[in-house]
Amino acid sequence: MSFTRVFNVEGESVANGASDELVESDNQDWVIEKIKVIDEEGNLGDTSDVTVQVSGNSLTDQNLPLSTLTQSHGDLPVWNAYWPSNKQLRFSYTNESGGSVTLDFVVYVRDGGDVGEGTAAGTILSTDMG
Repeated sequence: MSFTRVFNVEGESVANGASDELVESDNQDWVIEKIKVIDEEGNLGDTSDVTVQVSGNSLTDQNLPLSTLTQSHGDLPVWNAYWPSNKQLRFSYTNESGGSVTLDFVVYVRDGGDVGEGTAAGTILSTDMG
């Protein structure tokens, strides 16, 4: 698998204990390969969680520790999730770091035009590439 495009969803400074929600959409069908979180201030720590949704369908089972998404590119989890055109990709989190944070979500995608009609937004596609 290799990504063909990168979306950078930039956040704003969020105080400790506050929540934020970032949304992105595009006019093409994509398959989300990886998501990386960049903490601009370096205050994130290991206590904050995130939920990720595509068109209201959750890609995470309740909350995912944000630290899972701050690893090096090679260690990031592979999502293989369908993100159809004109549907919202949403990141929701509460800052529990003890300080303010500014988070950017870097979304690595590949062309999803061949996924086909009837596939629901957020569907995890087969990882069988053969």
